[in-house]
Amino acid sequence: MPLAGSIRDESPAEANRAGRAGRAGRLRRPSEFAAVLAAPRAQGLRASRHWLSMTAAWFPSEQATVRFGATVGKRNARRAVDRNLVKRVLREAARGAAPQLEAECARRALRLDVSFRLKSSRDRAVEGPRASVTEWRRALREEADALLARLARHLAQPGA
Repeated sequence: MPLAGSIRDESPAEANRAGRAGRAGRLRRPSEFAAVLAAPRAQGLRASRHWLSMTAAWFPSEQATVRFGATVGKRNARRAVDRNLVKRVLREAARGAAPQLEAECARRALRLDVSFRLKSSRDRAVEGPRASVTEWRRALREEADALLARLARHLAQPGA
């Protein structure tokens, strides 16, 4: 039995007002992630930085929605604490970019699915010793924001 006030008890509009994406705003099933990865290049964007890679796919839809998902494997984040930190940072970045992406999707009548993947471990720092948690978190957020800004610019282009 779900707890009172659980996100499952809220409608998507109520969940968004509370700053949460709700179930409708997330990629949850492996088939949903696979559909994003299998999208043709004309209907998608793939971008990557040092820590993160992003794959986005858009599809014509009467109901404009934006859904986000994250894949954080044990190979790149051995501790559950680190995997949860990465997912939390990606959710924060997605919440910040969602209004702009939703507006662009509504303008073009699209459904947008965005999948993030942690591609490098904190142990494999670019230079020097292992990055501190604070530095790593800041770098992840900067990369996620940059990738989402690139996606927003790509969608805003007339030929995209």
